[in-house]
Amino acid sequence: MNTYKKLALTFLSLGTAYASAAVAENSTNFIEIVIDQTSSMSATRSSTGNSRFADAISSAVKNLQLVNDRAKVKNTTLLVGVSTFDSSQGFKQRVDFVTPEQALDTLQQIALESPRASTPLADALCSAADELYQESVPSGKYSRYIYFYTDLNENQSKGSCSGSDWQSKVIQKFFSGFPHPIMNVTMFTTKDNLTTPNYSLRELNGMLSRRHTTNNNDASTEAAREYTWSTQLNGDVQNEVLFFTYLANYTNGSAVGYSDESADPIIDSSNTSGSGCDWMYPSCKE
Repeated sequence: MNTYKKLALTFLSLGTAYASAAVAENSTNFIEIVIDQTSSMSATRSSTGNSRFADAISSAVKNLQLVNDRAKVKNTTLLVGVSTFDSSQGFKQRVDFVTPEQALDTLQQIALESPRASTPLADALCSAADELYQESVPSGKYSRYIYFYTDLNENQSKGSCSGSDWQSKVIQKFFSGFPHPIMNVTMFTTKDNLTTPNYSLRELNGMLSRRHTTNNNDASTEAAREYTWSTQLNGDVQNEVLFFTYLANYTNGSAVGYSDESADPIIDSSNTSGSGCDWMYPSCKE
């Protein structure tokens, strides 16, 4: 059985149990913001003239401000953690679950730093989930969210989620507790990495959005079949784009992908008709 069939079965077995579990708007929402600070994030985006890293920080600031505004309207408390990752420092927790205002200050401080080293992507994903599971255990109702900003390209993970099957391990980590983290990802990479020769990711997003309106068995079967299309992709980063899109949709979050060449997103699953993404993602329709 190849890697992608195994991964599809992982979604089938784990996604069925959690994907349709409706999480009510809760009194406290824990957010873990994760910024990719690896050397490839220093690449200049021709669309903005900024580095990927600078635009990732700007997106994180804007998104947190928008979500905070919505939370105030809904009388929801936000507690925000901020972390960065690279192979030289690993997963570095900059601040633990503070107010949105304190988290914004931390992001502004990180913006003054420079990207460096390689990309332990799988380690960062699992560390972010661990951080939420270990820290966000209050009494009362609560939800968990990850806001992940990256240009992808796993190449340096060494922890328990590393290896050729790292994607399956990440899925298992995400669904190892309840409520599972809702994944909201913003990707910065080239146009070629955000498109495929054999299948349109915009069309795929439409297929995924319909998952929220079907029953569990039908949805899981369709999703498992759709994920096997990733074998048509050419290149590891393209496979990672598809993986992140799946993970976001399965957790009821959203995936946005910006190419260096365009200021507008090439992938935006939150703007697909019928999307079931959570209100805590800024691009989602109300």
